[in-house]
Amino acid sequence: MDDFDQLFSESTEWSAARDRIGIYRVHAWQVREALTDDQLRTMIEYLDRHDIPLMLETEPLTYPNNAGCVFTESFSGVNDLAMAERIRDLGGTIAAVAIEEPFHFVHKLDGPRNCRWSVERIVDEVIDYMDQMRAMFPDAVIGSIEPIWSSPETTPHDMEIWLDTWEERSGEPFAFLHIDPDWSRPDWPEVALGIEAVADARDVPFGVLYNGGLETDGESWMQFTMENIARFEEEYGGTPQHVSFQSWVDQPRRALPPDDPGALTSGIIRYFGERTRLEVTSDPRDGTGVAVNLTTTDGTPVPDAPLDLSAVPRDGALGTTTVTGTVPEGAAEAVIVIRVNTENAIPGPADVRIAGISYSEARGPNLVVNGDFAGGLGTWGFRGSPMGVVRRGGDAGRTWVEITADPEQVVLGDSPVFTVTPGSEFEFEATFGIDQESVESVAVAIEFLDVARVFMDMRPPRTELTSVVTGADGSADLPAGVLQPGLYTIEAHYSGDLDHWPSTGSVEVTIG
Repeated sequence: MDDFDQLFSESTEWSAARDRIGIYRVHAWQVREALTDDQLRTMIEYLDRHDIPLMLETEPLTYPNNAGCVFTESFSGVNDLAMAERIRDLGGTIAAVAIEEPFHFVHKLDGPRNCRWSVERIVDEVIDYMDQMRAMFPDAVIGSIEPIWSSPETTPHDMEIWLDTWEERSGEPFAFLHIDPDWSRPDWPEVALGIEAVADARDVPFGVLYNGGLETDGESWMQFTMENIARFEEEYGGTPQHVSFQSWVDQPRRALPPDDPGALTSGIIRYFGERTRLEVTSDPRDGTGVAVNLTTTDGTPVPDAPLDLSAVPRDGALGTTTVTGTVPEGAAEAVIVIRVNTENAIPGPADVRIAGISYSEARGPNLVVNGDFAGGLGTWGFRGSPMGVVRRGGDAGRTWVEITADPEQVVLGDSPVFTVTPGSEFEFEATFGIDQESVESVAVAIEFLDVARVFMDMRPPRTELTSVVTGADGSADLPAGVLQPGLYTIEAHYSGDLDHWPSTGSVEVTIG
């Protein structure tokens, strides 16, 4: 972080955020690799003056000689104890130790060369580690950080095993359980709620490590952080007792000032801002319009707030989705594949219209022969056993292929093969309408032959509508006439600001 030294200087004013901090967490790797003795001493003395306890995040296990398995995170115990000793020698006191993800990396990670230690072995080694830590800091408490992974899949039951085994063998509960979610896992909020319930049932304080994922600039990183916070706590009702702002990447580049939306400490200011509600309803003055109303949770209107509006068709209305990327090395030819209830498509009821598929490189021509199905269906070689229903349709000068199938029926279709250029930037586009229940049963992809497949997101394409600004009463309208007739979910989103949380609302409306 470029302004790390300013963070611990009395000449820097950031008390509005600093006074909200309950504990400051530093990672043992940072102590070892990034901070000089002078920087550490300055940090320790500053935290002491402002009555902010210090937490050390550590990897508590020691990688054994001839382990027979690969080195992963959590195997840095000896090094991290040395960093704790260094902090002690510089006058610091470690109030809390956060152990970093030993359950997942050393027990749950299930590759052929992963260690897969028993939970009991991990706990016993952490107990020994904490005995050494408490020889230096007798009053230090221990808590656990564990991730929410997609693969292998994290479950609340995992954390039941972890918390219970720890308490049974150590004789004390963890002082906290903090989760580190994979934001790309679609059900992470539900899993987090389940883990929160597990921790609450055992009187273990629950917390979340909030961050901005892989966003590449500070302001986007902080905004994504706040979106994650609002999603878990407002949309899903999560109530963490501990809230951490922590980055695993090189963003944000600065911590200060707190009123800079791209600075890390702005997250503290925003977290303690007003939570908001965004109500979206059918416009009572015009049944084809939509009204939105933005307030704080106590009902106070939020005026002059920009709102982004979008629409998702619910009845198979056509929309367009675009995928961009780079042609992988080694690719020479490609084909567009359509799959229903087979290969990467999960069996289920399927109902989809595809009105056009295109692929181009460097903004050149469409390389997909008969991508609009105007020449019939023969070039696509549709097949299956038992096969679903495939028919050609169209109206108003547009043609499409319509595919319907029961869960036990399959459909496969391939475009003619075309030549691709490795390293070229490509654009892969499809116009389609799909029933919401069919999303997982239909797959459309470009297959770079013998190299890779790149899949299209088959969720109903979202159309970005006009943005609106709330009036003095917190309301705004989406006028009629901006959408073609059909059934839609209209979603309104408020990004928030330094004083207000983000919020989202939606309504289902019939246009026309």
